Amino acid sequence: MESASPRIRMFLAEAVVYVPGYEPAIPRSTLDDLGLDRAELATTLVVVNPSPEKTTVNLAAPIVLNPETGRCTQLLLDSKEYPLRAELSA
Repeated sequence: MESASPRIRMFLAEAVVYVPGYEPAIPRSTLDDLGLDRAELATTLVVVNPSPEKTTVNLAAPIVLNPETGRCTQLLLDSKEYPLRAELSA
C-alpha cells in the first residue's frame, strides 16, 4: 500500500562539476561541526531546480558534505553575491 503523504525530493549537483569557479567560503565552525580539518576536504553541493523552461541552481544556500562520514549541513550565504536561481548552463 502506498503512503498518502507527499514525497519530498531534492536534486543535488556537485558544484565543482556543474558550476566551475563556484567556491564559497566555508566558515571554520561549519568545518568543525562536520569534522573536517580544511575546506578542501569538503564536497560542495548545490540544489538543482529543474523546470521545463530552464534549470537553475541555488548558489545562495549550498550543502557542504563530509564525504567520509556523510554528515552535511546547508549554508546560508549573502544572496546579493550568490543568486538563489542561477541558470545552469549546458
